[in-house]
Amino acid sequence: MKIQRTWLLFVVVTLTIAGCVPAPVVAGGSPSPTSTLPTPTPAPTPTPTPTPTLVPPIKPALAELRLTAEGLGPLVIGQAPPVTDPALDILVFDPVFCDGVWGDRGLWVPNYPETDAFYVIVDGAGLIRTIFPGSLSLLTDTEIGVGSSRAELEAAYPGGFDDVISTPSRADVYIVDGASGRLIFEVSTASYDSDRVVLIRAVLSDGSTPGPRWQTDGLGGGC
Repeated sequence: MKIQRTWLLFVVVTLTIAGCVPAPVVAGGSPSPTSTLPTPTPAPTPTPTPTPTLVPPIKPALAELRLTAEGLGPLVIGQAPPVTDPALDILVFDPVFCDGVWGDRGLWVPNYPETDAFYVIVDGAGLIRTIFPGSLSLLTDTEIGVGSSRAELEAAYPGGFDDVISTPSRADVYIVDGASGRLIFEVSTASYDSDRVVLIRAVLSDGSTPGPRWQTDGLGGGC
């Protein structure tokens, strides 16, 4: 009986000591870390595609227009005037513009407060044959306008002109040819306004030799 008690006491002491002794450390190593699951990486948030801002079309300002041998902005020599939107078109047809003036008839007029900013001659087939400025602010693509000097005109075309017609009694005619039209400048030779550009026009090429139209009724336009 005494042996059994002694054995039991030995077992209890052994178990108690075993519970208080830390786990052995392997030489050259470190305790195994506690195993943990990796933190999942969140999916990237897609960047929303920006909605494009629609810029409404606007009518060009008169000073932004430039006259060339082919026309004036959307007005093309040899083609019909475009009719899209009265708020955007630079030329509109006014059916009563000339009422009471040489008979009642309409006229194609600039869609600007200055109704004489430029003149457009439309033939019987509805095609543009001539465009010429009425406003001093309307320039060519080489920045020449009515009132420019002969020297400024010649400097604007360093490569020369396709033709020059001298008319000492009225005006010299300088011609620049385009694909289907011609840009014609008239420089006064009159003593009271000598060497100034007095008329510019874009016309449909028809094979004819243009003479001076300044101070004549040969341009047309208007009522």
